[in-house]
Amino acid sequence: NLGYVTENSGVVSIANNEWFVHGLASGLTPTIVILTPTTSQKILSAINKNSTHVQVGFWWYNGTAVTTPENIYYYVEWNP
Repeated sequence: NLGYVTENSGVVSIANNEWFVHGLASGLTPTIVILTPTTSQKILSAINKNSTHVQVGFWWYNGTAVTTPENIYYYVEWNP
C-alpha cells in the first residue's frame, strides 16, 4: 500500500534499555525485529516494542550493559 509503511530499516545510535522510533505506519507494532551490532563482542535484543518504538537490550559478551550509545542496524516489519 502506497504510503502505508509496513517495513523499515536503518541505523540508530543507542545504548542498553533505550528506545528508538521504528517508523512503521500509525498503530502498527512490529511482528519482526532484527537488530545487528556494527562492532564485535556485543549482544542485542528487542526487549520491548509498541506501535511507535522498539526498546533495545545491548550488552557486551560478558553481560555488562553497553552504556555509551553505539550505532546498530535495524529492520522492522509488520506481518499479520
